[in-house]
Amino acid sequence: MAAAVECEHFNNNTSSFVGGTTKGKSLKNSEKKEIVHKLSLDYNNNMLKRGSINILATDYGVSRITIDNIWKEVQQSIKDGEQPNADRKYKGGNQKYVFDLEKVRSIPLHLRTNIRTLACQLNARK
Repeated sequence: MAAAVECEHFNNNTSSFVGGTTKGKSLKNSEKKEIVHKLSLDYNNNMLKRGSINILATDYGVSRITIDNIWKEVQQSIKDGEQPNADRKYKGGNQKYVFDLEKVRSIPLHLRTNIRTLACQLNARK
């Protein structure tokens, strides 16, 4: 067994690399709604109050660009005539592949012994 070696660049308190680029904090939908509400209170004459994005960024511990992107998303949805929505968009998940069972049965057994060869015979991803 190899002994565990502690890296000097790893900070155990935050579970992220110090000095490197890491994925930032992801906001919950409720936090995004609070941000949109607070920004809408500071919105007057088609402009936000000076510094309101920076204040919210420090309050929620995210980049000002993140707050700005949320605000732009809400403004775009209003411009499109939709209900303002800053909910998290679903990305990813297992991709479904529908295949014909008869086509699988028609493939010889020695070509369907593992996923890779079966996928190749079905012209599908593994």
